[in-house]
This record gives sequence, C-alpha cells and structure tokens, in this order.
Amino acid sequence: MRRRTLLRSAAGAASMGVVGSVGASRSRGEQETTTDGETGTATETGFSLRSPAFENGGSIPPAFTCDGENRSPPLRIESVPDGAESLALVVDDPDAPDPPFVHWLLWDVPADAGRIPAEVPAGETVDALDGARQGANGTGELGYVGPCPPREDPRHTYLFTLYALEEPLGLDPGAGYEEVLAAAVPRAISRTRYVGQYERAEEGAGGETTADDGSGDATDSAGDVVEVAVGPEGDYLKFVPDQVEISVGDTVRWTAESEGHNVSAKPEADPKVSIPADADPFASYEASRSFMVLQVGETYEHTFTVPGTYTYVCVPHADQGMVGEVVVE
Repeated sequence: MRRRTLLRSAAGAASMGVVGSVGASRSRGEQETTTDGETGTATETGFSLRSPAFENGGSIPPAFTCDGENRSPPLRIESVPDGAESLALVVDDPDAPDPPFVHWLLWDVPADAGRIPAEVPAGETVDALDGARQGANGTGELGYVGPCPPREDPRHTYLFTLYALEEPLGLDPGAGYEEVLAAAVPRAISRTRYVGQYERAEEGAGGETTADDGSGDATDSAGDVVEVAVGPEGDYLKFVPDQVEISVGDTVRWTAESEGHNVSAKPEADPKVSIPADADPFASYEASRSFMVLQVGETYEHTFTVPGTYTYVCVPHADQGMVGEVVVE
C-alpha cells in the first residue's frame, strides 16, 4: 500500500496555525485524525463539514462522479467559529498521477450559509450562495468536476477541505489552486476536512460500467431511472405510481400526460410537502413560480442524494389529492 502526503492540498496550513491539521502522511484508506485525537472532521472549535450523501471516509456515490451525473454533493457546515466572515472550499485528489488534481474551488461563501447545496451549477458565481465564486478545476473549467480515477488504479481519496476565513478572499472567478490557497491560508481562523473515496470498476458486459456504491454490491454507475406519469388518462389528478421506492443516486423522471400540472418538493409550496432535514428542495418550476406547469409530454427529473421520505405535490391540484411520495433508501 503506497503512502502519500495528505496535506499536499493545504501546503503550509499547519505552519500557519490552522487548527484541525492532520498527520504528515497516512496509508490509503485510513481516516485522518484531528488535533484532539478523534477521527472525523470536527476541529477544536467544533467547526465541521459533512455530507448527507456519504459517510466521512466512505465511498462517494457514483451520481457525483464521471460515471454518473458529475454533480456536486450536498455539504453541511456546522459550528463556524466566531470571527469568521467567509468560507472557502478546496476539493482535490492527492492520489492522482500528478497530484493534486483539483476537483473544486469555491470561495467567498457566506460564513452563515450552513450548507452548500447539491448540484451547484458550473460558472463564475453561485447565486444560491450570495455570489460565491468558483475557480478552475483540473480540466480548466469553472466549478465542480467529479472523481474519475483511472480504472486500473486502486481507490483514490478525495479531500473536501473547508477554511473559515477572517475576511473574504476577493479573488476574481477562475482563480487557480495555488492562488486560492495562497490567499486562504493566511486568512484562515480554522480548517476542517471531510474525506470521500472512489474506485472505478472494470467495464462490464456490453460496455456498461459498474462501480462500488459503498454497500459492497456492484450497481449501475449512473443509478436507476424510475418513471412516474403525471396526470395520465383516467387518473388526471394523480401521480402514477403515487409512491416509489428507490436508492440513493437513483433518478425519478416525471412525464406530464395531461395539462395543468407541475411537481414540487418545496415545503413553502404546500403544507403537504415534506422532505428529509438534510435534503434540498426541488421543483419543476423556477424559483417561487409555483403557477408554472409542465407542457404535455414534457419531463422533469431529479436525482436523489439524501435518504429518507419525500412527499411532493402538484401545486395546482394539491388540495384535490394530487400528492406523491418517494422513499429513498
């Protein structure tokens, strides 16, 4: 088992007095240790980063990789230290052939954000995070790019490192890895880290790819797609089926078969809506425009990354019982 330096992605951080630093090196697959000797992500201040989509040190679901939808995972931020004005996130792979390979650079996140939602779109800024800025990943594009290690490699480790900063970085969008670290480390009040792992399996029969989802079984890398009809003939005011059971990483595709319907899992849209505490709301319409409806034949898809029970509605017909449920295991 080869060894490598875990702190390549934050060179010099320990010497700058940033808390929560880890040992100089460890074997692949070992969890990092914080300054208080506990495994996990919390620093001496309690500052921590986690994801409801995978455990610390566990396998990243394929939906967040090049074998799936290449979407950024949901992240939760807790106990940001007093005095922090801003946050910066660096995601990299120190096991890459020419380490580190940068998967995401995100900064000027408000200190009170509390979370970084799933599926952050590529681009210079992130509206959902008050204009937080994104840098260039290892492909040269702006925003998140998922794990995609060589198939012949053993499992790679992915470091999600979050800095609590005394002031925003103020860098222009598109800044690179070294520039972001050079600006972040001197401003850091505290630092925390969450670790994911990913290994690509060999291509299966027929060219389909399988990957480890952390459960010990091989699954289709992109997850399953479950079809739900919206207002089909004979059941105009129903989702059919009105309840589906899926796994994390699976997608539900709703298809409008009659006029006047939409799909909403936004709690503010209707009292009947409920979603898991760590899940992000979703809807087929933009922003708060719950009056918007799907055209006949139009589809809407959502990939579920947080386990739990989701109760959703067609807003125009929620009072008439047009309610559906998705159970994610």
